[in-house]
Order: sequence, then C-alpha cells, then structure tokens
Amino acid sequence: MQLVGFAAWHSGTNLLYLIFAMLIAFFLAHGLFVWLNLQGLSAKRQFPRDIHALKPFVLHVEVSNRKRWLNSYGLAVADMLPDGSAYAAGLLPSVSRNASAVVECRAFFPRRGRYQLQHLRIITRYPFGLVERSRLVRTPDEVVVLPPVADVSEVLKSLTSDIGEFESPYRGAGTDFSGLREYQPGEHARRIHWRSTARAQRIMVMEFQREEHRTVCLWLDNYCPIEEQNDPIVAGLFERAVILTASLALSLLQSEYEVSLRTVSGSVPSASGVHQAHRILGALALLEMCPKPGAVPSAADKEDPVVELRFRGLAASRRHSLAVDAREWSLQNGVFSRVATS
Repeated sequence: MQLVGFAAWHSGTNLLYLIFAMLIAFFLAHGLFVWLNLQGLSAKRQFPRDIHALKPFVLHVEVSNRKRWLNSYGLAVADMLPDGSAYAAGLLPSVSRNASAVVECRAFFPRRGRYQLQHLRIITRYPFGLVERSRLVRTPDEVVVLPPVADVSEVLKSLTSDIGEFESPYRGAGTDFSGLREYQPGEHARRIHWRSTARAQRIMVMEFQREEHRTVCLWLDNYCPIEEQNDPIVAGLFERAVILTASLALSLLQSEYEVSLRTVSGSVPSASGVHQAHRILGALALLEMCPKPGAVPSAADKEDPVVELRFRGLAASRRHSLAVDAREWSLQNGVFSRVATS
C-alpha cells in the first residue's frame, strides 16, 4: 500500500490515487469496526464445582454486550494464567446488544493448587479478518485445582486384607440392618428407605451395625529438607505421592470407609461421604513439601489402621503393615501399577 501511495504521488496518476484511497479507506474502516466490536464488552467466569489437574473440563464464560445499538460478532475468548499463558479458549459467534451470551471454553490446568486469575482476553478479527485486536477484561477470581485421581485397585489389593472388618454394637456403615433415622447431608443416596420416606414425608435412611475397622487414617509424610525441594526427581515423586493419597482417599470413601488425613502441615479429621472427599482433596490440592519433620501417627495409639505414604528417604516404615512408597508405584494412563524390579 505504501508503494502504491508513493507511485501515485510521484506520477500524479489519478487511477493510482483512487486505488490508494480505497486501500486506506478499507484499512481504516476495518480498524474502526474492530474497535467498535470490542467496546462495551464484559465477561465473568462460571467454574464447575470440581476441577482436577491434568483433566480437561468446560469453563463457561458469560460475555455481556452493553452497547445500545450494535451487536458484537466473531469473538474469541481466552482465559489467562498469572504468567500470561492461556489455559482456556472458546469461540462466540455473536452477542446481541444489551444482552449476554455464554461461551463454552475448553480448559486444562497443568498442576494442582490455588490459582489467582485476573484477566480474560476477548479477541476479534471481524469483519474482514485482516487485523487482530484484543481487549483485556479484568475479572479477578480464585480457583483451587484438585489433584488428579487415578485407579488404585492394585494398591488397594495389598491393603484390604490388612484393614479387616468386624461388627460392633454401634450404628454406622455395615451390613446388618439396625434401624431408620432422618437423612443428614452428605450421606449416600442408596441408604434412603423410600417407603418410609413417603410415609413420613421426610427423607429417612437405613442404619446398619458399624464395622469397626472401616475407619482408616492416611498419613502422608510431606517432610523434605529445603536442599532437596528443588530437585525435579523429588518434586515428581512428591506429586505422585499426593495423587496416590488422593486416589486412595476417594476409593476408600466410595467404599463407605471413614477416612482421615494427616500430614506434617496439618490434618483432616475422620469422616465419610462426599463432603469428606472435598475436604481431603482440597487439603491435598494446597499441600506443599515441609522443611520440618513431623511424628508418624502410631497405629498403637488408635485402633484405626494407619496407611503411611512416603516419597523420599528410607523405605516406608514397617512398624505397621500398611505402608505405601510412591517410588514403588508408577502412574501410567491413569492407573497405578507396581514398579517391576529386576
């Protein structure tokens, strides 16, 4: 275009002047349309309840067009991590004036933890596709990404026989019917007694004799000296231990065990149900290596079995029979399997 303008000025040819004017008008019109297309737009995120690292999910972004007279067309929405990289993106054909539209963005978090999100980027090339313009929309949000969950059936095979089960006269999760009571939030729906619920006009659940050894304490030793924490091998083993702990907790809770979590950094008291799964996974999502050691809970102090999980140092303590070392297990295609030894 610059060459055409120079030639028109140098030669004084009217046709070249006309072509140059048309090109200038075309680019100016495109720039104006792109600018108008991005004006008056705002956006907000709608996260799903549970987000696991390394697992794709759908992020819903509501885009609002506050312009009184003009629609917005051909929008792309990208959500940005604190480092400026995009973790979610989606396309939105149009947003009507004084209206909102929801775009489904394919999203993926590479790691567990807490993310402080600041900006959404709205991008357009409308109408001619020649120039790309974008607008940053500040929408502060905080999201906690849970650790991935894998298949631990092979790990559980080595633990189930040691956990054991026997009945007691106390009510709880067992196999022998004990009675009926009113439903409490977080209890499994398959315990609901529908005939009694219809008769009493409130949700009633069945109680069973409790099996004493359906309570398990997961002990994840997250102690690691500062000089080892930057070692990528140690960091990888720690992440594997966190995933292993999260997977064991979820599998045991789904089997109606009461599960507690203990680490050097803190603990989650024993409980069961869906809410306990959220508490344990939430604690593991934010867990980091700790430079100060902590005492291993002893199975002798409590009748509940203690599953000890390790990722460094000496092999897992054999003071009790339930010991799991992350170095002895590999994670491939979402399944934990024992590392082959020569």
